[in-house]
Amino acid sequence: MTQSFQKEYTDELVDIIEFIYGKDYLSQGGLASVERMLEGIDLQNKIVADIGCGTGGPLTHIAAYYPISSAIGIDVDADLLQRAEHHANVTGVTNIKWIQSQPEQTLPLETESVDVIVGKESWLHIKNKAFFFKEIYRALKPGGIFVCVDWMHRNASYSNLMKQFVFMDGLTFNLCTIKAYLQYIYNAGFIDVTHEENSHFALEYSRKDVEQLCDPGVAQQFKQRFGKKTLDVWLCSWLMQCEVFGRGEMQTFFVMGKKA
Repeated sequence: MTQSFQKEYTDELVDIIEFIYGKDYLSQGGLASVERMLEGIDLQNKIVADIGCGTGGPLTHIAAYYPISSAIGIDVDADLLQRAEHHANVTGVTNIKWIQSQPEQTLPLETESVDVIVGKESWLHIKNKAFFFKEIYRALKPGGIFVCVDWMHRNASYSNLMKQFVFMDGLTFNLCTIKAYLQYIYNAGFIDVTHEENSHFALEYSRKDVEQLCDPGVAQQFKQRFGKKTLDVWLCSWLMQCEVFGRGEMQTFFVMGKKA
């Protein structure tokens, strides 16, 4: 099963996102969000794979500060992986293997080869989630788990505001409801599935991002790097993000499942 790849994370876009979220992070919350996602999970001597690893911030942190055996970072974008590998090398992390893989296809992981699979606000881009979760199930060892933070949509259809937000954000969103998301997981064969809404964190992060962009000093730095027009566009985008999270139309969840 294959799908053509259309690059969306340009160098400038990555630089803009990292300007707000922090170096090598393409998702909200930084280290605090990663550690919250992994709270209570035994990673001792585990092989960990991050699917949709982006520029590698979360996985490099896991490899550096958790007692794992080794790690695998998988992403569709070779340029993002190059950034991730460079960051890992600079920080002295050597136990990560970086793999480029096209979306919507068989994962480049041997059957029953990894202990833990993580995803940090990246699986929202995946269209065929039914196939994707079956692939996660295949790759996990018996007793292995996946854990993710992902964006959901409360309803089956988008409001006009949500449509405007997605258009302005400029990235492909394949959001579904938490009910549909969980059904894909159960259908793949997972047991002990848990989920917890954490939209309040997403809203808090989004509001802080807006406050940061409105700070005169930060705004001036942003304009010097990317231009005033770009600042206006992104400020508008983040304000819309606050709105769709604030009214509960867009949601985030921690989700975890185990392979029997």
